[in-house]
Amino acid sequence: MTIVSEKILSLKDNELLEKTKKLVAVEKAQTLEVLAHLQEISRRRLFCDLGYSSLFEYTHRELGYSEAESWARVSAIQLIIQVPGAKKSLSDGEISLTNLAKAASSITRQEKSLSEKLSQEQKEEVLTAVTRKSTREAELSLKEIELKKLSEKGITPPAAVVNIQKIKVSDQVVKKILQLKTIKGNFSDSELIEQLIDQELKKIEEEKKLKTSLVCTKESPPVQANDKKNNRYIPKSVKEFVRNRANNRCEFVDPISGRRCMEVHNLQYDHQKIPFSLGGQSTIDNIFLKCRNHNSRGAIVFFGLEKMDPFLNHQH
Repeated sequence: MTIVSEKILSLKDNELLEKTKKLVAVEKAQTLEVLAHLQEISRRRLFCDLGYSSLFEYTHRELGYSEAESWARVSAIQLIIQVPGAKKSLSDGEISLTNLAKAASSITRQEKSLSEKLSQEQKEEVLTAVTRKSTREAELSLKEIELKKLSEKGITPPAAVVNIQKIKVSDQVVKKILQLKTIKGNFSDSELIEQLIDQELKKIEEEKKLKTSLVCTKESPPVQANDKKNNRYIPKSVKEFVRNRANNRCEFVDPISGRRCMEVHNLQYDHQKIPFSLGGQSTIDNIFLKCRNHNSRGAIVFFGLEKMDPFLNHQH
């Protein structure tokens, strides 16, 4: 079985080489164009309108990328935002999407271990470490950088950075890891666990940013500490009713497809019909259970992207 067409078979040697080179250039340009579109979709939280809770879920389920391909693209976008030089390196073919994703994970890992943000210079160092490298060479270079940074701070490296050590887990956990590896593709156990942890940490961080942003909107009326009608207090009875109604799951439903958001983690109580900042009350007909991204999208739709952008789309 061959994918080669008669048209390709008819090409002369020099024509075949030249056309292939041009096609590769087009492919690289298209990859960057796709990433640019995905970045803007993420900024506007447009995937929320289709019932998805994250850009990763959108690229995987709506666009048909494998989980590994989706992870690589989402991670690459994060790194391009943080290190502008990453875009040129990808365009010039000096770095692969996979290595960009690994570099993004390394930055997240270092910031978590060091409990501080890396400087722009340090992030560029990480990018350089994976440039013009094979996947294996990039992994070794990143490990070396991470160990050096931790040593300079006098921090004991996590076992996953030094080498692979045995961890006692139940048979059920082993089964789930094997299922994930089957779905996600060529990832080690450590990489899978790291991805899941990074996703949860990012959700927590964005949830904190969202709460801060909603408090800081200009429309927010003065808060009277002793007046429950003018603060964010939500009665326990309302919370319990809403959670039971939602079955502990994001309540957003795409009105066109009927697709309901599947997210069940990091759920938030959203003043959906009338925002709190405009006098919305904490009643069962105004409070809905939302995932962080659908809560953010609601704010964008109501207040506008220009107003919410500084709060929701912080850049490192």
